[in-house]
Amino acid sequence: MSVLVRNYNPVSGPVDGPTVVREMGLTNLPADLPQVGAIPIVNITNFQTISQIDFSRPAEMIYQWQNNLSWIKGRHTLKFGGEIWHNYGSNFGVSPSRAYGSVSFTGAYSGFSYADFILGIPRQASRSSAGFVKIKSTNWDQNFFIQDDFKATRRLTINVGLRYEYNPPYVEREDRNYNFNPFTGQMVVPTAESREKLFPGFLANNLVPIVTAQQANLPARRLAFADRNNFAPRFGFAYKLTSDNRTVLRGAYGIFYDSFTAALWRTLVGGPYNGSESTPINVISGGRALWMWPDMFPRTLNQVGTAAMAGVDPRMRLPYTQQWTMTLEREFWNMGWRASYVGSKTHRLSITRDLNQLQPSTLPFSVSRRPYPQLSTVTYRENAGNAYYNALIASVERKYKAGLQYQVNYTWAKNLTDSHNEGEGGGSLQNAYDRRAEWGNHQFTRRHRMTVNSIWDLPFGRGQKLARSGVLSYLFGGWSLSTFGILQTGAYFTPTFSTFDPANIGAGGGRPDRIGSGRLSQPNYLNWFDSRAFRVPGDLDGDNRPDVNVGRFGNSGVNILRGPGTKVLNAGLFKRFQVREGYRLQAEATFTNVLNHTNFGVPIAVIDNPAAGRVTATQTLESAGPRTTRFGLRLDF
Repeated sequence: MSVLVRNYNPVSGPVDGPTVVREMGLTNLPADLPQVGAIPIVNITNFQTISQIDFSRPAEMIYQWQNNLSWIKGRHTLKFGGEIWHNYGSNFGVSPSRAYGSVSFTGAYSGFSYADFILGIPRQASRSSAGFVKIKSTNWDQNFFIQDDFKATRRLTINVGLRYEYNPPYVEREDRNYNFNPFTGQMVVPTAESREKLFPGFLANNLVPIVTAQQANLPARRLAFADRNNFAPRFGFAYKLTSDNRTVLRGAYGIFYDSFTAALWRTLVGGPYNGSESTPINVISGGRALWMWPDMFPRTLNQVGTAAMAGVDPRMRLPYTQQWTMTLEREFWNMGWRASYVGSKTHRLSITRDLNQLQPSTLPFSVSRRPYPQLSTVTYRENAGNAYYNALIASVERKYKAGLQYQVNYTWAKNLTDSHNEGEGGGSLQNAYDRRAEWGNHQFTRRHRMTVNSIWDLPFGRGQKLARSGVLSYLFGGWSLSTFGILQTGAYFTPTFSTFDPANIGAGGGRPDRIGSGRLSQPNYLNWFDSRAFRVPGDLDGDNRPDVNVGRFGNSGVNILRGPGTKVLNAGLFKRFQVREGYRLQAEATFTNVLNHTNFGVPIAVIDNPAAGRVTATQTLESAGPRTTRFGLRLDF
């Protein structure tokens, strides 16, 4: 079997970039600004970011070839198969909209972010070149498997299998990719021709030594080695404990790999081929700032320490999960009862470190103290993250009988990790030298979760107990009621602070010091947690401003508090009409959050925000928002 999937999704904002620049009187932007929909991004701490969607022309195409074979021989059921994927994607390495720049106002100079904005004193800014360089990435994935279901005895069935996955790094068709060698401080490009395609401004400033893949002993086009050791065995069994076949014990163990997509490897395209730079933190000297609006960037800026780099460990390997389960099932009272334990350990998760981050110190921040002083950030992705998951699951299910079926599930789960991001780049470390500080609860794993669903054909009409014939059968027959409910504890969140740089690393904000539990016995939407239990490092009097230079990060952990829970009941009412033979009409009314219960979102967790601890939004996922109603008619024939 072969499949071709193609997707092209051009997007751009409605506001014309040059018009915005002209009407706002912004200055010190590139002279060759692209004529696209764009506006400068304005970040004002604790206020809505002013931005619009970037100009983009993404295209994706996948060719898939797949074939499977089954062979039954005696007590064995063997299955073999494989698939090959050819993946292709193209888009701008950096959106042309980014040439219009981005600035942030944090309150570092006046004490209030909006006041800094009114005064026109940005904290920091960044921008990219105005080029239209399109990146075209491609790779070939290959996966193969074999498994055997073996009926060892009348009571015991064993399943064994092995899967192999080959997921090589992507290549860029015109070799506009690069990598960074943290041991030599060199940038690696595929060929000498690739070097000539680099952004002229980047080359002119000679910020970093540039070598070819051959000189760096890396694969010529991928700049990273393919992981060829991805064998995934699995084993499972099912054993009937009783002769009445109503009690079964099931268990399984398996290894599962998570393939990388272009999302990871595209971090190595664009960059120096497009040109990007960021300013050091703005400083006030002699009563004047280094630069102020309407300049989007300083007029005089030493290029040293402004160019950003990225890198991926060339020995990057696929993350993998070891998963095991044990389940006891029993049928009685016309219902199926199940109790399960599920555990997993995930290793080699991606994490992101800034290799150019300073060690925390009481010394004032200085570009010259960076490991690579000629660069700004050096974003490096590597295998270092882990996650441990344990869960107890109990469920009861009634199969459809006498017009009624239902299922109830309860899960207690604990998920600990140090990679708090679902993307392939993984979680970013606050302190590049302390990964252990990131260990904590996964944000979206609820500790307790219960779900209930049911379908009930009301007992009216032909063949039912009530109103079997006549007008009553027509009016009251054919009705069904369905329900789905969720009851769960809240998502985890992390208290933070903004603006200040107590570690003197050149970046504001982070996690605070924890001087109390932060939990309240009776939280409400006006005060969900005790913000007084957290302080900006170095704050002695509780005003959320440092009083002493402590030269360190805060000691508070990740995801230590839990937000509001979720209570949702959805319902649907359906009426079926038999129009004629082969034709049936169904009228339906469905309701989400039918009780219109208010499910509060996570509170504002920035402790130096005057609204810290207050809930300002409601949940939207899992139909937890306001009640909605939908009516519909459907004709089946």
